[in-house]
Amino acid sequence: MRVVTVAGLSVLALLTGCAGSGGFDDTPGDDDDSVSDILTYYEDVEPLLDRWCARCHRPDGPGSVDFTDPGLVSLLAEPMLARIDAGEMPPPVADPDCRPYWGHEELTLPLEARDTFATWIEQGKVMGDPEASSATGGAQNMALADADLEVRLPTPYTPTFTDASDPGNEYRCFALDHGRDEDFYITALAPLLDAEKLVHHIVLFRINETSVWDEYDPAVGVDCIDDMADSVLGMIAGWAPGAVPIEFPTGTGIKILANQRIGIQIHYFQNGEAGLADQTGYAFRTATEVDDEVRMVPVGTSNFTIPAGDDSYTRTGSWSMPLGIAPVVHGVFPHMHVLGSKFSMWRESGDGTQECMVDMPSFDFDNQQSYLFEWPLELEPDDRLHFSCTWDNSADNPGQFHDPPQDVRYGERTDEEMCYGFTFIQL
Repeated sequence: MRVVTVAGLSVLALLTGCAGSGGFDDTPGDDDDSVSDILTYYEDVEPLLDRWCARCHRPDGPGSVDFTDPGLVSLLAEPMLARIDAGEMPPPVADPDCRPYWGHEELTLPLEARDTFATWIEQGKVMGDPEASSATGGAQNMALADADLEVRLPTPYTPTFTDASDPGNEYRCFALDHGRDEDFYITALAPLLDAEKLVHHIVLFRINETSVWDEYDPAVGVDCIDDMADSVLGMIAGWAPGAVPIEFPTGTGIKILANQRIGIQIHYFQNGEAGLADQTGYAFRTATEVDDEVRMVPVGTSNFTIPAGDDSYTRTGSWSMPLGIAPVVHGVFPHMHVLGSKFSMWRESGDGTQECMVDMPSFDFDNQQSYLFEWPLELEPDDRLHFSCTWDNSADNPGQFHDPPQDVRYGERTDEEMCYGFTFIQL
């Protein structure tokens, strides 16, 4: 986990970038501008921040600064624009030109929005009338509409962060009861975050009653950094800060049996907080029947060693369909850890034709998303799915854990690495 300062900037950058320009200014910036041409915070800028920034930068959100606070926005406007122009904010996501996915318009800032923000700064950061505000504080990007099932940890849990081999981190698993007497399908889902500052990522999976851990205590769960895979029947989804709700196409869903539980692994990161209790959970939209069942299939590898000091080590591989099967791919959740710098997946047909699925020239561990395609990818039996993971294991990587860098292999811990495209497949 990378620890960042205010707006991802050092204190020095914050001060030098804002010198002489902070605070409120309700007067037009240039005498030549007509009043009708003057942009204001509440009418022109706040809606942009609400749409593209507030999913993280909101009160108690995962972002380091609250950009729903107009005073902070006015103070930090110049460094904010610098981060936008550097391609760092909003955080990098998959390129929708590779394959369009649902919600990409909420994750990628258009040039005209950037220009509006820049013009507002140039004109003197006029605030305007607060009554013109239409902001929702990022709520429209996080909440799942029409959820009919919610599950949470049975009781609030306070992480102890006592693992000496992974200081400041804790991986805790719980087996949650869904309360349904019949089988059902998950058609959409989103997290219900409690102690949001602590929750670094979540993995959801199916678990049978007979597979629940022997030492499991519902009040405290179980430490599952090393042996979670022994209990997992099938992944449901993954979540990391900034991710938007997952909604499967109409008529599709992930099946949950009545006698199964919903397993949840929560990676807690101390992040300067101590003694906080958490009762995070998940909201689902469900159906009793669907036309097609979706499963999450891991496409990737655990067979790699990233050499110390290598700033662009790449591992590629492929996955073929089970014999005679022509599945439909609905989306991909790319996953690496802090050394990850690039990720891509593509389909290769039997005649050698290639089609892009996911292209991430800048992978961001702190902004992982599930990319649900705007239209599904229908595969043929002789198609292959290819993947490519690239890591930066140099001393210059801000996410580097080791000084000096060390060889890094596969593992669950944040200072280890992964290479997966968790793929939503309809068989």
